[in-house]
Amino acid sequence: ELMTWHVPDWDPNFTKGSDQLLEMFGYVEKHPGVSIQTLHRLKNGTIVPVEVTATLMKVDGKPYVFGYFKNIAERKREKQLLEESQERLSLAANAGQIGVWDWDIKNNILVWDDWMCKLYGIRKEDFTGASEAWLSALHPDDRAYAETELQAALTGAREYSHVFRILWPDGSMRYLKADAKMIFDGEGRPMRMIGTNYDITKQKTSEENIKTSEYQLSEINKTFLTFGRDHAENMNRIIALA
Repeated sequence: ELMTWHVPDWDPNFTKGSDQLLEMFGYVEKHPGVSIQTLHRLKNGTIVPVEVTATLMKVDGKPYVFGYFKNIAERKREKQLLEESQERLSLAANAGQIGVWDWDIKNNILVWDDWMCKLYGIRKEDFTGASEAWLSALHPDDRAYAETELQAALTGAREYSHVFRILWPDGSMRYLKADAKMIFDGEGRPMRMIGTNYDITKQKTSEENIKTSEYQLSEINKTFLTFGRDHAENMNRIIALA
């Protein structure tokens, strides 16, 4: 049945007749083995996206286009779902001011989104795209700890979830909370790491202020207790002398 079909029967984009057919032959001749995405019409009239791979061959001196078609409707649907998911993630990250990063461990390619750059106080064009860019931003006193936690995650010893300090280019300090998911290959080797960062500077500052206040209150209490004890001892001496 298919042998009785003509190009316009299955290609809804074929509207120019023989001129368009000649254009197609010419293109395939210049680009052998070319793959393109287009639309095809099924027997029931449904139009689906397809990938067409074609090449021009001569049989008995006559040119023929040989090709095969692959229905890519499912691939298109999965791509759309992925794009929608990424859009939702981006909206959530923007709303929560959360930075998202993706590290190709084998090739040492680190990708930061816009919020990651904002969290680290740098411009996106200044980001080098390597893990060293992150290490160089760490507070010197937190660098060893951060690297230890990273290595533990790479070996699968524990989940990557910790707090560290960074220094902005202007010298100011920030506290960041980091969480990440490790992806290993079939042999257990680390391949990829995907994670988030978000700023907890205000929270940490509040905690430190509370600790400082508690310490000061404790010292005041100690002073009053010492004063009270000394006062009581003095009073007892006075009473004894009387």
